[in-house]
Amino acid sequence: MAWINIETTDLDPANSFPLEIAVIVTDENLEPIGELTRVIYQPAENLARISDFAREMHTENGLLNEVSGGKSTSEVEHDLLAFLDSYHWSKSGGIPRIKVAGTNPSFDVAWIQKFFPKLYPKLDHHLFDVIPLREAFQLITRYKADRSFGRRAIDEVRLSIAEWQTMRNLLGSPQNVREAAWLRAREQNTYQDGQTRNYYDATVDRYDRKTKALDLTGIQNEFLALLPDPKTRPVRILSAGCGPANRDEVRFLKAGFQVDAYDASGQMIAKAKENMEPLGGKAWQSSFIEFRKHASDRQGYDGIWAMSSLLHAHLEDLPQILEAHVAALNVGGVMLMSFLHGEGESFSENASPHSRNRIWTKFTAKSLQDFLKAHLPNVDIVFSRERVTGAQGFEIIWTEAVIRRVK
Repeated sequence: MAWINIETTDLDPANSFPLEIAVIVTDENLEPIGELTRVIYQPAENLARISDFAREMHTENGLLNEVSGGKSTSEVEHDLLAFLDSYHWSKSGGIPRIKVAGTNPSFDVAWIQKFFPKLYPKLDHHLFDVIPLREAFQLITRYKADRSFGRRAIDEVRLSIAEWQTMRNLLGSPQNVREAAWLRAREQNTYQDGQTRNYYDATVDRYDRKTKALDLTGIQNEFLALLPDPKTRPVRILSAGCGPANRDEVRFLKAGFQVDAYDASGQMIAKAKENMEPLGGKAWQSSFIEFRKHASDRQGYDGIWAMSSLLHAHLEDLPQILEAHVAALNVGGVMLMSFLHGEGESFSENASPHSRNRIWTKFTAKSLQDFLKAHLPNVDIVFSRERVTGAQGFEIIWTEAVIRRVK
């Protein structure tokens, strides 16, 4: 099969233009046997018609910077034909036809029909679409796809192949389909996995600028007041889901605390190391799930700072994640956490680029207090409250809690 993805200036090929195409050919075992990627040249007048959504996405992923050096559509079509004609395709009506696969491949075929007219007649009209298979799996299991925002065409193709490989492997053991899908969903639906992690990898610079400007002095002071004085003995803080570690962790280090931090985003951790290591802090890459698996190696903290991070953890994972972090505290140690105000969890797949592709877990002060009491018998709740931030008309309500390990 030929797995194809085309990145474009907008959604309608009648008045938009292709920017990049990627193709991976796989054998009957879904093993890649060849790939081709081409950036497609577009003049300035065509790029001026790009949608705001596409402009932001392809600026962040670097594609727009490469378009001026791309090939013409006729040159790209020549390369595609030479590449695809080098493989043996199954016959349909006595004629070899290229079997097209992908995530919504009908979208890509429509663009091929408009911009690559010599290639279009060679395509099989039967398409292999991952989306109906994904929807079927989601109906009978807890499987959730690992999709992301801001990837390039070749990354989207690889994601589609990997998704079908996962589903096919699950089908190979039908008696285990629920358990296997559930375990995979647990990995993908924490902050440090899947869609949310990829979002933060792609937006690290903007997020770094945004968070550095926020003033959290008040809640920082509340947290630090619950810890021992670092002048009397070494006091250790763990920042869970630290992001770029450009604000809170830096203040804690400068105040004399020993600070460790982790985050699943590789780009965020690179920033965190830049900010923390000159001050003596340590940062490493880990997901919440991975921390839970290796919690026995991470012990002896007096405080854990989980500001605006656990809100990206899957709700059903939270009890185990919280247990692991409480176990990492010394008796008497405290943990601060914050969530968006509300109830339950959601996935912002169709939201704006600034909030899409992230999991959001929400609590009220009452529901968070009830949740903590139900799942953490060895802690006291110092407080559970709601706090409003932001300018009038742009307020955000946060639900915050501090717990203390008592045994």
